[in-house]
Amino acid sequence: MCVATLLRRRWLSVMVLLAMLATVFISFATTSPSRVAHAASPITGLHIVGNHILNSSGQVFTPHGVDRAGTEYICVNSSGVFDGPSDATSVAAIASWGVNTVRVPLNEDCWLGINGLPNSSSASTYQQQIISYVNLLNSKNIAVILDLHWAAPGGNQSTGQDLMPDADHAGAFWTSVANTFKNNSSVIFDLYNEPHPASWSCWLNGSSGANQSPCGDVNFAAAGMQSMVNAVRSTGSTNILMAGGLAWSNDLSQWLQNKPNDPQNNLAASWHLYNFNGCNNSGCWDSQVAPVAAQVPVITGELGENDCASGFVTSAMNWDDQHGVGYLGWAWNPYDCSSFPALITNYDGTPTAFGQGIKDHLLSLAPPPTLLNPDANGAININSGGSATGGFYADGDYNGGQTGSTTSAIDTSAVSNPAPQNLYQTERYGNFTYNVANLKANTAYNVRLHFAEIYFTSSGQRSFNVSINGSQVLSNFDVFAAAGGADKAIVKQFSANTDSSGTITIQFTSVINNAKISGIEVTPASSPTPTPTPTPGTSVAINTGGGAAGNFVADTDGSGGTTVSTTNTVDTSSVPNPAPQSVYQSERYGNFTYTIPNLTANSPYTVRLHFAEVYFTSAGQRSFNVTINGNQVLSNFDIFAAAGGQNKAIIEQFNTRADASGTVTLQFTSVVNNAKICGIELIPNTSGAVAINTGGNIAGNFGSDTGYNSGTAVSTTNTIDTSAVTNPAPQAVYQSERYGNFTYTIPALKANAAYTVRLHFAEVYFTSAGQRAFNVSINGNQVLSNFDIFAAAGGQNKAIVKQFTTNTDGSGTVSIQFTAVVNYAKICGIEVIPQ
Repeated sequence: MCVATLLRRRWLSVMVLLAMLATVFISFATTSPSRVAHAASPITGLHIVGNHILNSSGQVFTPHGVDRAGTEYICVNSSGVFDGPSDATSVAAIASWGVNTVRVPLNEDCWLGINGLPNSSSASTYQQQIISYVNLLNSKNIAVILDLHWAAPGGNQSTGQDLMPDADHAGAFWTSVANTFKNNSSVIFDLYNEPHPASWSCWLNGSSGANQSPCGDVNFAAAGMQSMVNAVRSTGSTNILMAGGLAWSNDLSQWLQNKPNDPQNNLAASWHLYNFNGCNNSGCWDSQVAPVAAQVPVITGELGENDCASGFVTSAMNWDDQHGVGYLGWAWNPYDCSSFPALITNYDGTPTAFGQGIKDHLLSLAPPPTLLNPDANGAININSGGSATGGFYADGDYNGGQTGSTTSAIDTSAVSNPAPQNLYQTERYGNFTYNVANLKANTAYNVRLHFAEIYFTSSGQRSFNVSINGSQVLSNFDVFAAAGGADKAIVKQFSANTDSSGTITIQFTSVINNAKISGIEVTPASSPTPTPTPTPGTSVAINTGGGAAGNFVADTDGSGGTTVSTTNTVDTSSVPNPAPQSVYQSERYGNFTYTIPNLTANSPYTVRLHFAEVYFTSAGQRSFNVTINGNQVLSNFDIFAAAGGQNKAIIEQFNTRADASGTVTLQFTSVVNNAKICGIELIPNTSGAVAINTGGNIAGNFGSDTGYNSGTAVSTTNTIDTSAVTNPAPQAVYQSERYGNFTYTIPALKANAAYTVRLHFAEVYFTSAGQRAFNVSINGNQVLSNFDIFAAAGGQNKAIVKQFTTNTDGSGTVSIQFTAVVNYAKICGIEVIPQ
């Protein structure tokens, strides 16, 4: 369109300057705002992880702000740098809109001091004023985006926007800018304002000369995005980079396929959006922009409309909020908003009708929350994102996030004691925290989190983490998958203690798209609460024989046996990651089975069994067997003997795989007196690896000894030298062993699949080579012959690891046989890792 011609004009007067300003905005493309409130987030240490920008505190930082136009054109025909004031008062006016980011356009020639620019000044003056302005913005906790806005090849002056940056100067420009700001991580580099060549190949690679392939439509040697990335990184800069797409940065359709390689992995997509762009509707945004935003941060560097209204930008910001996309309104200039998207009528921050919509939305991102007080029952129940309903307060106690709602009917039939229907129809989403205060200090409470997926239509489109008082209770939680579909309620229940100020903190962190919550109940632990049902893909923790405690739900899924509890104090000091005290004070005993459903079918899980002997007073008075999915994992297990006494906790850890229906079955069979169990945990084993401390108990990620058919277990207190081993096991693994002639049969692996087997050894008994030798076979194939640990490791008490590759059989099993040659065969630890 004619805009491109206007943008290339060489302005020789202020009137032409204003005319160009009126047309500059036409070139700008689609924007979208992020849902993450930013008011209190530090701007230091900005870096990219996945599709989020994080700050030095690990918080998600989504740019929201304005473009401060002027620094690209004033230096061409004036002796100044800024169009309007650039002092502390003017920055305070910008900050009053609730911004966390300001974009500052730069002129290539004015920065470098070439081709007669800056007019009536010097490059050092231009640079110093930009540096001072960046520092001033940073002092107000505002990050800065610097973009190469105007550029020109050869001896031509930079007086407008071209199809691509020029190869003559762009590299020198970015080298200089990067060297200037590389120690300021709150500065982001936008490589080129609005590329609009004909091809993505030109966009990425540039060209060697005028009208040369792949830039046949560019009449000069063009700098591609890759060359500019290289220029910045050659300085040692790790600053975040932005690269805009085609069609004046409005087209991101092939951005992912053509994105430049950034060795720092700190590259975001820049997107420009105006009401007159080609991609100016949610259908296009869903198809072109959302896939990019799912993989890298997307920042709408310019967002605006040219009709003195804000309906378009409001819909765009709402879409951006739902997709975690940042946005900046164009432009902080007091012009006529009916032809130019001017945000203000005066540099004191007075908004135009268009600017009012941007300002209101920015300020709405972090409204002051209502602080709530407990009800008559001592509970605080919150309708997140909504008004008071039933026994729930209107939304309060939050920090960050945005609110959304739907009119869709919600199915609550699968939830015990559901909240009112309209609670599931509202939500708070983004990255946010609830600080539920005014509770009784140092007291136990039950926390029920209510969810329903009201936006996405399939699993995998949203996942997030939830932490309570700093302890993660939900990992990669997918509401759709957990509830079994859209518009279906699900409740997750946990226990937590208030701190000394009477506060429980619940933090929601996005993984894919935005975290969300529909409602929160915080009730005194003495209040009766329903037992939630385990859901696919999440951990299960059951207080067998007792009520809810911490993240352990009340007893469920058991069949047979009897429950009982005690007030004995149980010593958990020798247990890694123990359950709450009350879990060890309750039990199910007898002959019984736990059948745990709703797990992820055919998927690996780590099983942790919690025990404490609270009844018998010596070894030999209780023993029993335990099988998991038919595989015996404990034989003649004596809790007293294993734990070293009465009222001492012990955990036995194993690996298994849920069956085709998503079920794990645990069977407890008495040998002497009654079998018993205090607590059961099933944790998704995302790596699929199995690690066994042969002859010992849990040590790090190594589980309890299991899967053997013979041999004898023994341990030592010798210190083991692991310095020669890559990725050694914990010290305790090498201090225990199984010796003799024996076989380990490791089940519940993926059938007919390749695995790496790592065998851990240390000679802790013999004192010279030749005193022990043995053979090892894996699935019938001999892998070690006459193996002498002392000789191989170079001495006593030295760790060594031997690594092999094997395939599981059709049942998903690996068998490892140890056969003595001289004295006994032995093994300290086994790892079986998927390839």
